[in-house]
Amino acid sequence: MSQVQEPSFLLIHGAGGSHSKWRALMQDMPGNLAQAIDLPGHGNDQSDCKTSVEDMAEYIRSTLVKPVVVVGHSMGGLIGIELASRSRFVQGLVLINSHFELPVHPGILQQLEQGVFPEALFYASYAKSTSQKLLDAEREELAQTPVSVAFADFRACDAYKSGSNKLAALQIPVLAVYGDSDRLLPKDAKANMQAVCPAARIEVVSQSGHYAILEQPQFVREILFSFQTTKEEM
Repeated sequence: MSQVQEPSFLLIHGAGGSHSKWRALMQDMPGNLAQAIDLPGHGNDQSDCKTSVEDMAEYIRSTLVKPVVVVGHSMGGLIGIELASRSRFVQGLVLINSHFELPVHPGILQQLEQGVFPEALFYASYAKSTSQKLLDAEREELAQTPVSVAFADFRACDAYKSGSNKLAALQIPVLAVYGDSDRLLPKDAKANMQAVCPAARIEVVSQSGHYAILEQPQFVREILFSFQTTKEEM
């Protein structure tokens, strides 16, 4: 991963993903407003995977040289929380379809460890209204990621337990974005987020599952622009 050069938004993908998960959101982004990175061992990054949220956050922290607003999707949100707790360069945090804890069902971990990506997990990741075209594209994306990488990521999510304390201690603006049809997050995610981080701004994206950044990218983009403007006024 190359050094971060001062984008307004630093985009961190989720488990088993890559920078490509941000492809729809990045459309119509002006100039150097956002940079989507690959985590170690993902996408175009050929280095060894990191096996914990803490190690992934530390790896990114070592590249930061200027202020950023971290935007994390799913596992990327956990990494964002950890990164914000470690770096003064993080001036804002956006959690998209994420939470401060992301427990994974043991059965899912078992299938992934055996080299099988569960079909039920794939389909549960998207709203029922998601187009077949997007599902086909996501199926191709999934085929490019070794199941062993997805297993390491989901296991890292399941093991991360310090997110609530670290999120509560942050002194930066926080935005949490949820899909109204997200079947992967805990049902009480929004209420727990407000309890742990009362100052967090909450937004809900209609007709969206766990991948609001792909299912409703224009709406998410508008939310980010609004958050950026609000942050600059503080």
